[in-house]
Amino acid sequence: MIPAGSLDRLITIQYPPSTKNDYGEVNLSAGWTQLDQVWSRIEYMGGSEAVEGGKVTALNKIVFIVRYRTDIAVNMRVSYESKYYYIQFIEEIERREGLRLICEVRD
Repeated sequence: MIPAGSLDRLITIQYPPSTKNDYGEVNLSAGWTQLDQVWSRIEYMGGSEAVEGGKVTALNKIVFIVRYRTDIAVNMRVSYESKYYYIQFIEEIERREGLRLICEVRD
């Protein structure tokens, strides 16, 4: 069981817009919507560098540990301390005790 005292960081989970235009195309420019604010624990996993679009980009991995829930998906992101962390992978802890949201932020 995840001790309540270890969940000491308030994060916001957001999901991308899924509105469609008259032609049935998804409109991704509508902005992100807040799903919920939850308490979490943070584990830093380090970082690496990658070349994207001809420039070097720093990729930092971070894990947010939250209570178990079924409405979080890999197309979502976490907002924490004015940065956006894009969920890359979701791992269940024990038997539905919690979730590890393995995220990536690009600097």
